[in-house]
Amino acid sequence: MKRYFQFIQVAFALIRFQIELRIYGFQKIFPKYVERYPIPKHSENERNHIGQMNHLLRTIDMACALAPFKAECLHRSFLGFRFVRTKCSIPVDLVIGVKKFPFTSHAWLVLNDKNINEAEGYTKQFIIILSSKGLK
Repeated sequence: MKRYFQFIQVAFALIRFQIELRIYGFQKIFPKYVERYPIPKHSENERNHIGQMNHLLRTIDMACALAPFKAECLHRSFLGFRFVRTKCSIPVDLVIGVKKFPFTSHAWLVLNDKNINEAEGYTKQFIIILSSKGLK
């Protein structure tokens, strides 16, 4: 029952994020998320929450795959940033990168300078242009 509730909570957060993104745009959403979901107090139990974090990230992936709109890396990363920080108390960072040719952008999560929701080899081709690290 807890897993279904978590999925529904993530699905509603995904829809809310999509609406906010359409209304306010990325430029206003990013700083609000960083402010709204600050770095959690460091806990000695961070390692105990890694399994919970991985389950949560899989739930987010599933909600994004089932969304009636195109929900990709930006949606997954913003939701992961929000829920991993609030539910697991793990201080992940949200990173945005670009690749010049062919031009593309990508968003992912980082914990202790390691990717947690993307392959390291894939994200190395992007130049980081924005990160929540060091902000509030």
